[in-house]
Amino acid sequence: MVRKNRVWLPGAKYHITRRGIRQYPLFHDDYDRMQYMKLLTETKELYPFHLPAYCLMTSHIHFQMELVETTTSYFMKTCIQSMLNTSINVTAFEK
Repeated sequence: MVRKNRVWLPGAKYHITRRGIRQYPLFHDDYDRMQYMKLLTETKELYPFHLPAYCLMTSHIHFQMELVETTTSYFMKTCIQSMLNTSINVTAFEK
């Protein structure tokens, strides 16, 4: 069954979460978290947003954000794809 599209309203605040598959760690150390924050900064240049609160935990993330011009699904797809294309999570395989 196909999920319905989320309602998106410019200026609305959203609580966005992302979890690792089977609770697999998204971040292994502070370096991974800093790289993710760098990706968020780069994404903000392309798709403006306000991020008043966030929490990067080992196996999941929480954002409270206001997306100005982009839908939540498009924003998260861009962030996740950027995360997969970088060295985040590589440290797990180096140990």
